[in-house]
Amino acid sequence: MESILRRSARAIKKRDVYKQTRIENLEYSAKQLAAKALRERRQKLQEYARYAPDAERKAFWLGGSTPYQGLGYKTPPKSMSHTYTDFPDNIRENPDYKWDLGDVKIIPGYFRKGDRVVVISGPDKGLIDTIDAADNDKQTVLLLRLNRMYVSYSAEVQKLYKEKVGEMYDMQLPVQYKDIRLVHRLGNRDVIVGKMLVRKCDDGEGGVAYQRFIPGTYEDLDAANPIDYAKKRLDEDSQRRKPEMLPSDTWLTQANEVSWSPSLDHLPMPESVVDEIITPFSRLNPNIDDALVEKTMAKEAIKELKQRAVKVMVSSPAKEVYNRRLEAARLAREEAGPSEEVLSILGQAMAKNFKATGRQPVPIESRRSSGKRRESDKATVPIKIRSSNRESSGKPSLRSKAPLPKYKWPTVPKKSIRARRLAQNSE
Repeated sequence: MESILRRSARAIKKRDVYKQTRIENLEYSAKQLAAKALRERRQKLQEYARYAPDAERKAFWLGGSTPYQGLGYKTPPKSMSHTYTDFPDNIRENPDYKWDLGDVKIIPGYFRKGDRVVVISGPDKGLIDTIDAADNDKQTVLLLRLNRMYVSYSAEVQKLYKEKVGEMYDMQLPVQYKDIRLVHRLGNRDVIVGKMLVRKCDDGEGGVAYQRFIPGTYEDLDAANPIDYAKKRLDEDSQRRKPEMLPSDTWLTQANEVSWSPSLDHLPMPESVVDEIITPFSRLNPNIDDALVEKTMAKEAIKELKQRAVKVMVSSPAKEVYNRRLEAARLAREEAGPSEEVLSILGQAMAKNFKATGRQPVPIESRRSSGKRRESDKATVPIKIRSSNRESSGKPSLRSKAPLPKYKWPTVPKKSIRARRLAQNSE
């Protein structure tokens, strides 16, 4: 019995030790995995920082068609994510990496194979090419001649092909929808369609098709290869027995056809006319009547009375009388002209100027009569009405042209070092 108890106790202890060891091993492995993940992440960041300048230099030449860099699945030389090629489909499933298009509503059939488009950004800006393939999910297209680059095949990749391939391959690069515009033929010229209107329609077989229009017009962008859905359905229905239709009957496709859709891309009239119509006091507004005019005038009168009341509250009757007297005195002075005292002061100044210079200023009337300016006019000194205090006191003025007296530095008698020391000791 004791042996059974001893063996059971040993088994329980062994189980506890195994359980504790297993927990410790799991914790250690979790720490190892975390350290490994941190090490790999740091290595990816270092590799991205190493190759980032080259990627930015290439992005400058590609413009808006540059794909996102730095996904870092593998090292840059061996990874397709660090080259200017299309990304794998599983990248779009990762929420951490998004396309540089924002929240764009995916419209089926916006661009199609065979469309003529113009590139509006990148190295091929302003050139026209034809779409070779369109990917509506990624919002990108492949062009026939533009936006290509040479890709080098390594020896390992060349062995995967049965036929012999060269080291360099001319590969098409994707162009985003935002970097191209559709080119449509109108008459004898090409026009650039800035925005298209895509509408669902019946394809004649019970399915859904998409037709493209220019907003605000009835110009069908797919008119080059039109599909006569009514004729196609008539041919199919002629094989089945149906009630006879009269020529005046309307087809269902014609009844459901959308001939025009409103749009704000092009206003029906100039903006100035629209502003004039929506203004409440416009001459084109039919809602203006005599009652509205009287109401507006009453509001303006009340507003003017409020402004007068504020002025009356601020000012006093005595202040009003004083202001009126000042205004009357000013008007009287302007009408009377200069007084005798002012004229005497001007005469004294002119005499003093003539005495100092010896030249009398020429009147303005004589200057205007003579065509050219004389030398005496140039040398005329302006009249000085008031002299400065410095000139009256006899001191040299800064405004006068006379040179200032030379400053004399005070002279100090020289003493020997011994005499200075004796003087200090005696003190």
